[in-house]
Amino acid sequence: MSQSYPEPETTTQPAPETSPIQSYDPNPPRNTQDSQGVSFFKALFDLSFSHFVTLKFAKFIYVLLLIFVGLSYLIAFFALAGISPLYGFLALFLGAIVSAVHIILLRIGLEFAVAMIRTAENTTTLAKR
Repeated sequence: MSQSYPEPETTTQPAPETSPIQSYDPNPPRNTQDSQGVSFFKALFDLSFSHFVTLKFAKFIYVLLLIFVGLSYLIAFFALAGISPLYGFLALFLGAIVSAVHIILLRIGLEFAVAMIRTAENTTTLAKR
């Protein structure tokens, strides 16, 4: 007792010229007006905060922070080693761990700031469209 069903009619329609779904670009263009169009000092004294300065010298900030952590480690080591060789030995190893944690936390904080600024720039670009 098998029933046979009629084959559905197939009609071929041409594909539309433009798709209503826009393609996704994983690397959208950066907002170059804020990054390159404004001088550093003009962006620095922009009281409306419409131009971002942090992206221009994020590398410089990170290098300064690395130098500061390194110098702090050396000063702590020599100061504690002058008190006692045992303190110097402890400062050598524990100071390296503390310095590494500081560098990691500084890097995470700086990356967060850069990501927030890039999000703000991209949001501004989308809002202008």
